[in-house]
Amino acid sequence: MSQPRAPLARLLACLLAWLLRTALRAASRLVPLPRRHGYHKNNNNDDKGGRGGDDRRNGREFGADDVVLITGGGRGIGRWLALEFARQGAGKVVLWGRTEETLRSTCAEVRQAGSDCWYFVCDVSDRHAVYRQAQVTRQKVGEVTVLVNNAGVVAGHSLLNIEDEALLSTEHVNVLGHFWTLKAFLPSMLSCGHGHIVCVSSVLALAALPGAIDYCTSKAAAFGLMESLSLGLESTPGVRTTTVLPYLTDTDMFRGVKPRFPWLFPPLHAELVARRTVEAVKREEAVVFMPRSMVLLVLMKSLLPQAAVDEIYRFMGNYTCMNSLHVQS
Repeated sequence: MSQPRAPLARLLACLLAWLLRTALRAASRLVPLPRRHGYHKNNNNDDKGGRGGDDRRNGREFGADDVVLITGGGRGIGRWLALEFARQGAGKVVLWGRTEETLRSTCAEVRQAGSDCWYFVCDVSDRHAVYRQAQVTRQKVGEVTVLVNNAGVVAGHSLLNIEDEALLSTEHVNVLGHFWTLKAFLPSMLSCGHGHIVCVSSVLALAALPGAIDYCTSKAAAFGLMESLSLGLESTPGVRTTTVLPYLTDTDMFRGVKPRFPWLFPPLHAELVARRTVEAVKREEAVVFMPRSMVLLVLMKSLLPQAAVDEIYRFMGNYTCMNSLHVQS
């Protein structure tokens, strides 16, 4: 009696996958985006646009006095974030990263986009380097008003196949790096009652994959950090937080990863992730899923029995998609 269950489970998985695709496609424009803070309307604008209107007229605007610091700002999502903040009017953009060549190139692009830009070579996993470069940033640029913790690495292995040093590197950059930058820049935001902290996490923080245990663990930790921090800032309304949870993005970090059904969940473009992130900062959104349908995916994972989730993951290729990852040096 136990043998027919496997084909039946696979059939159920196929059916659920089809239903999931249909539901997610239909709901992607209907799922409301979570907010903790709400947003403030400009005095000269009424909220008449509804869901299809221009959200940029609501919330905060960036100006010449804003200092936006982006870790991992030389390439990938960080590069596009720097360009988008510049396009949205941020007066000063600061890039931190480990590769001077990419930092220099992105810095030049940001200046062409109209913002003043500086870059500093800094490994966020080194707390002494973070504190040292934070002081240099204050002296040369000014107090940071928007901190974007974007730097991230991935080893892309199972627990028993990952080297200890690679595991430590991921956790130090993706988790502890957030602690060091927060300790360096949050006090000044609290002192002046103004600031915004952004965490570029991942939907894998809430729906993990095998084969990337270091990355999934680190992103879950970063999500927990931001949730706790956000609750702790309730008494300081001028300091906001935004946690971004994107799906697979077409950057070098995950080069080679191929979902089984890319037509169902195509990889996101880094430029789109950056634009949506900056919009979320302007609207003071607390949590952002990209695409929005990921909310339903996480909900489904939480409600279905584990056996059903396993079959869906297997059918969709989630157990093997990380096998083709080309780890970035």
